[in-house]
Amino acid sequence: MTLEEGLASFYPPKTLLNIKRCAILDQCKEAANGEKGFYSLTTPTGGGKTLASMRFALNHASQPDHMIERVIYAIPYTSIIEQTAQVFRDYLGVDNVLEHHSGFDFGADELGTGASPEKIKIMERLRLASENWDAPIVVTTNVQFFESLYSDKTSRCRKLHNLANSVIVLDEAQMIPISQLRPCIEALKELVEHYGCTVLFCTATQPALSSVFGELDMVHEICPDVPELFDALNRVSYLYQGKLDDETLVDQLFAHKQVLCIVDSRKQVRNLYDLLKGKTGDSESVFHLSTLMHAHDRSRTIVRIKYRLKNQLPCRVVSTSLVEAGVDLNFPCVYRSMNGLDSIIQAGGRCNREGGESPESSHVMIFESDASYIIPLEIRNRASITLSLFNAHGFDQKGSNGKNEPLPLHQPQYVEEYFDHLYEMRRSGMDKKDILRRLSESSVYSIPFRDIGRDFRLIDDASFAVVVPCEETEHEIEAVREGFASANTLQKLSQYSVNIYERVRDELLSSGVIASLYDDVYELQMKDRYTSECGLLLEEVQGEGIMW
Repeated sequence: MTLEEGLASFYPPKTLLNIKRCAILDQCKEAANGEKGFYSLTTPTGGGKTLASMRFALNHASQPDHMIERVIYAIPYTSIIEQTAQVFRDYLGVDNVLEHHSGFDFGADELGTGASPEKIKIMERLRLASENWDAPIVVTTNVQFFESLYSDKTSRCRKLHNLANSVIVLDEAQMIPISQLRPCIEALKELVEHYGCTVLFCTATQPALSSVFGELDMVHEICPDVPELFDALNRVSYLYQGKLDDETLVDQLFAHKQVLCIVDSRKQVRNLYDLLKGKTGDSESVFHLSTLMHAHDRSRTIVRIKYRLKNQLPCRVVSTSLVEAGVDLNFPCVYRSMNGLDSIIQAGGRCNREGGESPESSHVMIFESDASYIIPLEIRNRASITLSLFNAHGFDQKGSNGKNEPLPLHQPQYVEEYFDHLYEMRRSGMDKKDILRRLSESSVYSIPFRDIGRDFRLIDDASFAVVVPCEETEHEIEAVREGFASANTLQKLSQYSVNIYERVRDELLSSGVIASLYDDVYELQMKDRYTSECGLLLEEVQGEGIMW
């Protein structure tokens, strides 16, 4: 089946929401006839941008004079890669879609000079199981994509030739870390200007890149009237609750039969989950979601959540931000702790997603956590900008300008204002490691490849895969130990692995909770430290954002 054959079932659209979705699909098909270059697709959450962006990419690639060879679809989170890749496989076939991220990214060139011949031999076998992106459609992460462009490692560089003559779709483009924004944009410009690529920025909250990079004024927006589109597809009312402690928050969540609550601390997710379970006395209707759960358990949990939502059963979910991008959930009410305006709007996309209810009865409740949870500095900075925007426009617990009206956060002007403030605040920190200056000052014979490859990181703290052993993975784990893992073996193990940061890795190693399986891949030793409901149990769990 081709994508066009699959999309044919969407026509003729019968509801207002589907009429707008089909209009976006049609605009993407029409825009695909344009020249190579930079494009943007700015659509509200629930506007169907995943399939719309792929329709643009494939139709653009089919233009005879473009000579496009593949589509690279880059996503910010590993937690949603499996879902997006599966959507594409359903429409385009398993053989045409390669899913790649670093849960298992073996590279013999990274062993170091002290490796034994046997270890090098085994690593080479594992290396051959990884992919070089020689596929029509590649679904990967921002980290894999951008870090490969600046890497000095053979294991990452060997895919670079396959980036030429491709359509590069950056899903949730606003998630490119600001600390590396300039090197990322410059790399994209290089690919477009000299390597025959087209880049599509795809998001519901398009960052105001032109305010920082005038060179990107040539970006072509696919949707002709973005403000009208956002007004037409607004399906929720945003309300500000002020500060809430966990007990008060749980009382409010309990009052809803179906509700989603998103916070930015995995420790708070666990605490709210435990409080809700205790209050409801029903473990079947309360759910926990975070990246401490491996992909298989997250997927099973989301299936159960969707079943209960569809059948009008009690369903209360506490989650980290992983549900804000690419996870199609449809709640009548959503609570979101204070964060950047883009995250709040993404959370709003999980409320009344199909437009079956009125915006007046579909509430997104914005609150500040009145508790001492450790929140990453970047999130705190973004939340402060959102609060300053609220203050500037008279948004408070009494609504918009004290009129008890919902906050008009869906209007693009507020997103643009938010990003203008964010980029202005971080203007001097958009190339944290001075990558571009060092490259510009180097001659062709003295480019510091090793230093640049070491210093260019989209996330400061490296992550490591921990495989959770179970009956389904016994043979795969043994294959990795023996060095006979195939691509299918590694793919299966990635579904049963949890990514953790280096500090947590060191603590778990020293306490015997995990042990090395192979190099930077680890195996859980204490099975009671993992549950299918809450994932990996850590003494201190804070923050969120594994993006590798």
